[in-house]
Amino acid sequence: GQGSRSWHLCSTCEAVAPPRSWHCNACRTCVLKRDHHCVFTGCCIGHKNHRFFIMFVFHLFVATLYSSALNNYFIWYIHGEEFRNWTSFIKMVFPLAMLVIDASTKQYYLVIYLINMIGMLFTGVLLIYHGRLILSGSVVHEQNGRDFDLGQMENLRMVLGERWHLAWLSPFVRSDLPHNGIDWDRVQREAAKSK
Repeated sequence: GQGSRSWHLCSTCEAVAPPRSWHCNACRTCVLKRDHHCVFTGCCIGHKNHRFFIMFVFHLFVATLYSSALNNYFIWYIHGEEFRNWTSFIKMVFPLAMLVIDASTKQYYLVIYLINMIGMLFTGVLLIYHGRLILSGSVVHEQNGRDFDLGQMENLRMVLGERWHLAWLSPFVRSDLPHNGIDWDRVQREAAKSK
C-alpha cells in the first residue's frame, strides 16, 4: 500500500490507513508518517520516533567528529613522522591489506582512524539528507512534494516536539509532539496558507 494525502486502503494490510502512512514489509504494518525502515535500529522511523532517529544521527555525528579530531592529533602530530613516507598512501588506500604486511600497532591505529573518518562522513551525509527533509516538512517517500511544509521552524517543531529547543540535547527531555500523526488535512491547509 502506497501512502497518500487522504485515507486509503492498504492492499497489504487490507485495512484503511491514515494519510502519509506507508506499509513496511519488514515490520509488516503501516506506519504513521513513515520515513524509512532503518537497518541500523531495526525498526521503521515514523511519526513517533523520528525525533529519536535524527537525534541519534546528530549525536553520532558529533561523537565521530570529536573522535576524528582526537585521532587526527594522535596520527599526524604524535606519530606523524612514521606516516609521512611513500608507503603511507598505500597504507591508507589498502589499510586491511597492509595488516598482512605490517601488523604493527601503528597500522591498527591507521585502520581505526580510517574507519572513524568513514563513519564521520557517512553520518554527516545522513544528517544533512534527513535534516533537509525535516526542514522541508517531508519524509523520504515525499521528497519532491512540499504539501506539508509549514516553514523550517514549525517543521522542526513537528519532529522534535513543543520543547524542540531542549529536545536536541537529550532523548530523555520530554517534548510532546504538536500533532497526532493522523489528521494531516489541517496541516496541509496551514502549509498552503503559508506559501
